[in-house]
Amino acid sequence: MWILCNSPIGVFSCGQHYTTSGTLQLTVVDFGIGIPNSVRTLPENAAMTSIEALKWAFEPGNSTKQQGVR
Repeated sequence: MWILCNSPIGVFSCGQHYTTSGTLQLTVVDFGIGIPNSVRTLPENAAMTSIEALKWAFEPGNSTKQQGVR
């Protein structure tokens, strides 16, 4: 996972299944530099606000993953 490559501290995850609605909510938290700071490492995103960076991060196809890194 890309998160594990960028967070030497680790990851925390939890979830809850709601039986009445049949939904599952998951949360994954890494203790690394954070999504906005990671997005801003790309030169074209350097001036983004935290909100803009989060919106960018959740757009399909956008990634800060470097080529050749698994």
